[in-house]
Amino acid sequence: MKQYFNSLRKSVWVMSALIMLASCSDWDDHYSYTAQTQNGAPVKSIAETIKRMDGTDDFLKARDNFIKVLQTTYMLNGEKLDKTHTYWNLLQDDQFLTVWVPTTVTDEEWAEYLAEEKDHKKVAREFIMNHIARFRHSVNPLTKERVYMLSEKSFESRPSVIGTVQYDADPAKVNIRCTNGIVHVLNGKLEYLPSIYDYLTKTSSYTKSRMGVIYDYTNELGKWFAKYTEEEIDEEKSVAAGYDDVTNEVKWADSVIIKKSILMDAFGLISEEDSNYAVVLPIPDVWSDTYDRISQSFEYGPLELDADSLQEFNTNYAMFTDLIFNMNYNSEKSRSDSVVSTSYKKSYNSQYKKAYNTYYKPYENGGLFQQRIDSVLCSNGIIYIKEDWPFEDKMLHRRPIIIEAESYAYAEKDNEDIRHPRRLVSEVNGQKLNNTFVAMLSHKNSLAEWTALFKVRNNLKGKYRLKFVIFPCETQKDAKGNIKPNLFHPIVKYMPEKKSITLIDSIEELPFPPFEMYATFSNDPTRIDTMDMGVVDFSTCNYDKDEQNEARISIELKSMVDDPKVNSIEMWLDCLILEPVFD
Repeated sequence: MKQYFNSLRKSVWVMSALIMLASCSDWDDHYSYTAQTQNGAPVKSIAETIKRMDGTDDFLKARDNFIKVLQTTYMLNGEKLDKTHTYWNLLQDDQFLTVWVPTTVTDEEWAEYLAEEKDHKKVAREFIMNHIARFRHSVNPLTKERVYMLSEKSFESRPSVIGTVQYDADPAKVNIRCTNGIVHVLNGKLEYLPSIYDYLTKTSSYTKSRMGVIYDYTNELGKWFAKYTEEEIDEEKSVAAGYDDVTNEVKWADSVIIKKSILMDAFGLISEEDSNYAVVLPIPDVWSDTYDRISQSFEYGPLELDADSLQEFNTNYAMFTDLIFNMNYNSEKSRSDSVVSTSYKKSYNSQYKKAYNTYYKPYENGGLFQQRIDSVLCSNGIIYIKEDWPFEDKMLHRRPIIIEAESYAYAEKDNEDIRHPRRLVSEVNGQKLNNTFVAMLSHKNSLAEWTALFKVRNNLKGKYRLKFVIFPCETQKDAKGNIKPNLFHPIVKYMPEKKSITLIDSIEELPFPPFEMYATFSNDPTRIDTMDMGVVDFSTCNYDKDEQNEARISIELKSMVDDPKVNSIEMWLDCLILEPVFD
């Protein structure tokens, strides 16, 4: 036993000694490891002290059961069980600990903790280790401390309460000095609550909600989230036990594991105990049905490597868009009016002029948080359980694609006016123009056609309505002083297979006659004209979180001017818009 704890003891006692030296001398005498008596009685180990405690019949029953659990539960070191030592051995060793003795534990819970075929890891982490902390944690009238248990859960300790559990009213049962630490008796039990991450990935299959219901998310949602999570040792919080002579790596006697994930980087650190999140989840069956529906938008073509993995990742990623809310970011003062999810970007909303990732009056009747059927309390937040999918596709993944003219890939004509965007601030027929545009020109003294090519990235599978925004060009007027309209047509191409696809399935969808195999358009030159060019139907998805992914769709805009007296050879082009079509 001594050998097992030897390396750990060295690190722990160095820290303990520093802490004790920083305390007042009276406290040192009272709680020092070498002190021999307390109120005239011999000071014993934590184990012996708990064994000798006296009290009511109910207390004695709880004490005896607690001792039995300590004596019959193997020690947990990281994720491994040491079947040669129990937690009763730990409380007899000379490393300094603080123990909170639980009471008012139900008979059903005692039966689970004492079962011959019990889950030692679960009992150790969720019950025993949730009542033991390293170092000294005393209680006095000025106590205000966050205590981190061996379970890695934390509770705030105050003069008469830790977490939500009262200390025993008898002063003799608080701050009990032992040779290897301190013992406090509680008027209750410290509840082990899973973090939101643990609930989703591990414990939802047996953790009950506030209504006593089990919602199992571990099979689909949990496995996906865990798939992109790695575990690392938190070296600052772990206790080293020297170096491995073979690998020359640090060996850890007591390791604290932290979780790293690209998903948590994107949506929130839902494994962190000092966080405060609200999560909105539909019941598991609804999650599964919604996944099947949304995944259809993320069907990739046969040319895409790892198409199935991309579909799985991006479908779940899209569904997570507005699931998580950082309540530390949403201040208590403002959250009754509105809350924003962790995906919120003010600049994005300003650009698109839409309240993405924003939910108003969340706690009022019909609000996102209020309209729920159940909830699950976690150690770092709360999960609101919904009976249906509470989000709209158009606010999550099926958003418009806007490509500014000054950002398109290239123009086929080598014309400097095409290459350099202009800033326009003027007023036409009462409409104020204040935007950046690109002047599309033919070569001087020539009617040569210009062609602008837009490369489309991150489109989903499905239908989009194609639009171009065109500014009125006051410099191009006819003999009567009227601004001349433009004449042009779009061409949509699927790049990898070099196959052109038509704008529409049936010509009746367009209110204008076809021009060769495409429709020809003419804008209203007296206003900022958003030209509706019909519907394109993309047969595959080309969505990737990497904004530099290869464009698979191109849209050309081609000048069709053949008479400069009637139509303008110059176009002031603002942007291309692809708006999702909802059937």
